[in-house]
Amino acid sequence: MGKIGAIYSGNFFQHRIFNMEEFRTILKILPACDLPRFDLSKFDALLMAREGNQEVLLANKRKLVRFLDGGGRIISFGEVVNKWLPLCDWRDERIDANTFKIVDETYPLFREISLDDLKWHPRTVHGIFVLYENARPLITGENNYGIMYLDEKSFKGEILATVLDPLCHAGYGLERPMKILKNIIHWSINNK
Repeated sequence: MGKIGAIYSGNFFQHRIFNMEEFRTILKILPACDLPRFDLSKFDALLMAREGNQEVLLANKRKLVRFLDGGGRIISFGEVVNKWLPLCDWRDERIDANTFKIVDETYPLFREISLDDLKWHPRTVHGIFVLYENARPLITGENNYGIMYLDEKSFKGEILATVLDPLCHAGYGLERPMKILKNIIHWSINNK
């Protein structure tokens, strides 16, 4: 079983999720301001929650690329306002959640997940991704914009990015996003 470094920016919802009994042995809290001093090679994956300190992530982009080149996995929730996530083309656009489509319902992330489980916003409040060549769409919306993608080809490691923010909303107590959040975390530790 792998270990996930959870980049912590001090938000209530991050604290609540990162300290849940179910995740306490899986997630290691890494304060964002201390990212430059951490040895990331001790982790199989890094989890970047929405409302994270993107200035710190951008300042450490080379370190994150080395982590990916070394076989690590980055899981990103929400906006990518600062260009810290390699190859990512995030845009501040809104689309109707009723246009969401799970591209491959048999993919392990979607075990016991329905499309309705992914709709805790009436619109994608946190933007869209324009998919690049190696970005395999897992969830799309209107105009085939990316809602969630997996890049398994650009690096030795992987990027799983979604504009959905299950960690935030689960941290505030919503049940619906907790299902996909648990699936993502357990998929990550069991697929390295």
